[in-house]
Amino acid sequence: MPTILLVDDDRTMVGLLRSLLKLDGFDTIDGAGGAQLLETARARKPDVILMDVFLAGQDGTALLTRLKRDPALAARAAEHPLIGNSWRKKLLAVNK
Repeated sequence: MPTILLVDDDRTMVGLLRSLLKLDGFDTIDGAGGAQLLETARARKPDVILMDVFLAGQDGTALLTRLKRDPALAARAAEHPLIGNSWRKKLLAVNK
């Protein structure tokens, strides 16, 4: 069964994504950003990483770059997607 690493500082969003993905038969791993994200990705080897690019106090795009450049993850990054997500643009568009 495919495994998806969820990285988001919004615990409600993580819970919603986890529930929806499990309904579709995916295993999920809750992850944190920063160095812990790299450690979790190396240890658990998820098939997909679904990550908020607007993490509190962190640059999500820089974390995605670190994931892609990590020697231990480079081969997997070529085969498995890293997906950056954010609802911020939609929320800003609605609030204008």
